[in-house]
Amino acid sequence: MTPAMTSSAIPDLLATDREAAVARARALFVAGILSYRVFSRVLDQVFAALDHADLLGAMSTLPPPIRLTPPAERLSGPLLVRAAERSRVFGRGWQVAAETTVATGTGPVEIDLVDASWDAPNVHLNLQTWGNVEIVVPDGVAVQVATASVPVHLEPLALSGPGAPALRLSALGPTGVIRVGNPRRSPDRSHRHWRRPRLAGSRRSHP
Repeated sequence: MTPAMTSSAIPDLLATDREAAVARARALFVAGILSYRVFSRVLDQVFAALDHADLLGAMSTLPPPIRLTPPAERLSGPLLVRAAERSRVFGRGWQVAAETTVATGTGPVEIDLVDASWDAPNVHLNLQTWGNVEIVVPDGVAVQVATASVPVHLEPLALSGPGAPALRLSALGPTGVIRVGNPRRSPDRSHRHWRRPRLAGSRRSHP
């Protein structure tokens, strides 16, 4: 009869998800969004989690990395956006449909998904492009590249915890490069100011 395994000998099958959950909670604490009391409580729940459901329960107490559109205001169908050259798409005041297509020309375009509201936790973004595209996603959002006929470069992204929102990316075009990254922190001391990637060759206005 095989001796029972001790708890220390049982492999942690949740190790990757546990690490992502801790990283997400730590990032919110460092940014001043979580108090130390809440941060400590979440860590206790994460390390005590015995299965995926326990981890999801711990993460559900954290503020979501995206701003969801109220149900009554969500779009009833797919969204198509034709982006002008050297423009920023979405941003504050925009909403992203669960199925969104952005068509661009040959000039660089920035797609800002940080300040936009999302109609669903999981969004499929379909790019039809001839030029370079920068996509800025909130910290904590998972990014999946489904299909791409042009190069897609993923910058090192913040870890996304269990049950995190996801951006599923498809890209079709004869030329261009797509870069995906999180917002970049300003060099000052504030954790709440962000500097987004600068588009190559673009002219940025300063408010």
